[in-house]
Amino acid sequence: MKTERNYEKELIKKIEDISYIAGLYSTDVWSYLITIIACDIDTLFIPNEKRKEEKHSLVQRLNLTDKTHLISETIAIISDALQDNPEQDFLGHTYMNLNLGKKSYGQTFTPYHISELMSKLTFNKEIYEKACSDEEYVKVSDCCVGGGVMLIAHHNMIKEEGLPSRKFLYIGQDIDRTAIMMAYIQLSFLGCNACLCVGNSLTHPVQFNKDGITPISTKDNEIWTTIGYKMIILDNLKKEIDNLYQKTV
Repeated sequence: MKTERNYEKELIKKIEDISYIAGLYSTDVWSYLITIIACDIDTLFIPNEKRKEEKHSLVQRLNLTDKTHLISETIAIISDALQDNPEQDFLGHTYMNLNLGKKSYGQTFTPYHISELMSKLTFNKEIYEKACSDEEYVKVSDCCVGGGVMLIAHHNMIKEEGLPSRKFLYIGQDIDRTAIMMAYIQLSFLGCNACLCVGNSLTHPVQFNKDGITPISTKDNEIWTTIGYKMIILDNLKKEIDNLYQKTV
């Protein structure tokens, strides 16, 4: 008989093991480890020297240079947890259970079932179907995204309703960089087209260029895009180049 895995317990054990190796508090280990994983995903297909250097620096800070298998094992736990049950905020739930929420931010993550309820209460299939038909892409935004639970719940609802998930662009912003990394990891594993921004959504909301899709990176906004979103940006760029070429012919 197959024993059901307790992914949260496995992840907490990994955090404890790395805390012991690094001689750091779990708060710092969580932040560093989540950032390492986010940098890993972000540089998977498109090189980014700045994020590669950040990852290398954090691996050294955690004293994991010769123990990188612990990072791979942590990635596997997160991936398996979301694959077995995509209808959850795995990282957000674990984060709160470890009492890592930042009191200075008044940080408390919304439970998944509440996010699911809110998605369903605001859903109108007729409006959504018309938007999918009329628009190239449909944007769904959360200006205080946390670990991404609202966007995850919306993504799952769209799939449940049989709407084309590829048509939806998820835009999230948060002042907490670690929260953005958590959202980025989860939305990446769930296959969402997501653009996430570290910054104050009240004073410096994320901006886009004239195509309405490509985000503008500034000193106040740090941008992270999932693989799917990157492909959309590249496709838009190709269209612009083709249009320019047509005008010169």
